[in-house]
Amino acid sequence: TRPPPDRPTGRPHRDLFRDRRDAGLAFARVDEQIRPTIIVIELDRFKQVNTSVGLTVGDSMLLTIARRLGRLLNPQDTLARIAGDQFAELAASTVIRGSFNVFRSSAAIMSSVVASSG
Repeated sequence: TRPPPDRPTGRPHRDLFRDRRDAGLAFARVDEQIRPTIIVIELDRFKQVNTSVGLTVGDSMLLTIARRLGRLLNPQDTLARIAGDQFAELAASTVIRGSFNVFRSSAAIMSSVVASSG
């Protein structure tokens, strides 16, 4: 059985992410037009947030980040929380430029979350 989704974010855990990553790489070996892209986002100094303002605020930030990142993805893409302060996106794209747009939008979201929490 699969583990339940991540409590604060509702996103899949790293096990499901690994399964989808492996499947994407297998498809890419068969069809060279498929170019899965993995983007890992680490929240610098996130432990300091939990320590200074509490777990409730930290969980709220994680949920906000997960929701904003999730809005950028196509239905076939995966966003997972892979560690306490890390998210990973698997963009199962056939267009590399599309993956770059996900990266650029992700960076903008992270900037806005940091600005609104500062």
